[in-house]
Amino acid sequence: MNYKSLLKTLDEVSKGNDEYAAKVKGLMMKMECFDIFFGLKLSYFIFSASERFSSNLQAKDTTIVKASSELDYSETAPN
Repeated sequence: MNYKSLLKTLDEVSKGNDEYAAKVKGLMMKMECFDIFFGLKLSYFIFSASERFSSNLQAKDTTIVKASSELDYSETAPN
């Protein structure tokens, strides 16, 4: 994830004096909370694994044996 890059960009936008700067400041406060960061990391972990599995299942050369082994791998692999 590009969490640090996103925070850097939001920091630049928050330096302005318009309504967007105010909205970004509120967003930054929320993003700096542990709950938001944890939720984003957990979501990324879950969705990246399901995306890989889905792509492998939809491949033209997928067999039931290959799909089964991918499922076994996805249950044990951290990424």
